[in-house]
Amino acid sequence: MPTIRKRNGRYQAQVRVTGSAPVSRTFMTKSEAVRWARMTEHEVETVGLSPKKERLETVTLGELLDRYRREILSKRKWWQREVSIIKNVNRHPLSKFQLHDLTEGDVARYRDDRLAIAKPATVVRELALLSNCIEISRREWKHAVTSNPFRMVKKPRINNLVERRISSDELRLIIDECNKSGKRSIANQFLFSLETGVRKGELLGIRWSHINYRDSTILIPITKNGFPRTIPLTPAAIKILEKVSIEASSDFVFDIKYGTLCSRWNRLIRRCGINDLRWHDSRHEAISRLFELGLGIPEVALVSGHRDTKVLMRYTHLRPADLSRKIAMLCQAKTSPSGEI
Repeated sequence: MPTIRKRNGRYQAQVRVTGSAPVSRTFMTKSEAVRWARMTEHEVETVGLSPKKERLETVTLGELLDRYRREILSKRKWWQREVSIIKNVNRHPLSKFQLHDLTEGDVARYRDDRLAIAKPATVVRELALLSNCIEISRREWKHAVTSNPFRMVKKPRINNLVERRISSDELRLIIDECNKSGKRSIANQFLFSLETGVRKGELLGIRWSHINYRDSTILIPITKNGFPRTIPLTPAAIKILEKVSIEASSDFVFDIKYGTLCSRWNRLIRRCGINDLRWHDSRHEAISRLFELGLGIPEVALVSGHRDTKVLMRYTHLRPADLSRKIAMLCQAKTSPSGEI
């Protein structure tokens, strides 16, 4: 039978395991402690708990995340965003919690603190990474973690229907500021993303050998979903490549590190006085423009690389005024000289 004890205003649940140290956790309420103890006891009886599993009295969440960064993230292609998530968590008091003391209530407070300063989608990504870290510690690192509080806590609702479009005035501000500061390269990188809809990481993985000028296409070998794709190049995109090739000294078309590009972009946007424009908005804008040109979903998906059309539609932000003009043109084309359809 598990043991429930009240200590310093909190409830400690302890489950004894034959051949190993007792497994315990502390909760704010007795009901949480009882529920965890029953789940743990059931897991021990049905699955068993290895006596070789590490005890958690001295392992903090921050220490676990540091190991996760070294051993897991370092092997991934898209690790920059996840490293930034770990940095955010390490700034929060939650990182100092020992694993055996972490409760759903602690995670819920972290979630609410982050929602006060970050968007729901950001918080959901953070909780997903933390949950994955706990699962790996249970299955591969043999930590005696019997439940995952990050999986059990309620996730915030995400609203991805952002209607942010990039105006011609904003583009002019960006280009003028780049010309004035001598940072024309970042303007070329952003405008190329705007013409092709590639992600930032995909952009930096393009080599000169991936370009096919004869067919006006380019191969994107490193993608978020792991599926390489070949996309068409617009005349404007080809002109950008021709400009960049004049001073090219690397196998990569845009020879710049991910972190350097991020910091330069943030400084550029601040100088331009545009507070809410992200680099990723260039992808939203590119996809929306393709739809406005009359391309269908399969054609746009070929360019964007989306394999789920529901996700693709979240990136589509058509301008009502442009759609109104298109409808008027279609109606005019179908209207007879007498005005009858």
